[in-house]
Amino acid sequence: MGKEAAKTWRHYLDRYKYLALVVLAGVVLLMLPAGAPESATGPPAPPEQALHDAAAGFSAEAMERRLEEALGQIAGVGRVMAMLTVTGSPAAVYAENQRSRVRGHWADGLATSQETETERQVVMSSSSGVTAPVTESMRYPGFVGALVVCDGAGDPNVKLRVAEAVSRLTGLTFDKIAIAPMKNGE
Repeated sequence: MGKEAAKTWRHYLDRYKYLALVVLAGVVLLMLPAGAPESATGPPAPPEQALHDAAAGFSAEAMERRLEEALGQIAGVGRVMAMLTVTGSPAAVYAENQRSRVRGHWADGLATSQETETERQVVMSSSSGVTAPVTESMRYPGFVGALVVCDGAGDPNVKLRVAEAVSRLTGLTFDKIAIAPMKNGE
């Protein structure tokens, strides 16, 4: 019986050797430690801190500079200046536990009125002795409009390429993007 079982296993191994290699590689990858090692400066910041840092780093002026750099690389644009208008400011959305309680008022065995009380509590996390609210997500400002002034705005093809680029980068529709030619000599 042992030789027959070995022959059967050898047959399946020959037939499915590539599948077995893929499964074995997957098992090895699953056993590897997850994440990058801690840096010499200490443990990585908790996700809540990373989200807060990202929000604090948002700047319309920095976005304008990045937009100007990108638009300046488009053929025919030449000198470029961009302005963006935004609404709101970065804000953290905190995780909450919510509990609702219904209270009824009864008279003669019948409900006369009903009230619903909702209690919300921000979820807190403790890390390294510091207690902070758990950040669920970040809400960033929205773009309202864009103005691009560039040398090549007189060329309809350049104007279209600039409008498409601004639209893709900001999510603005074409009617919210103004493109104007730059004054000569400035």
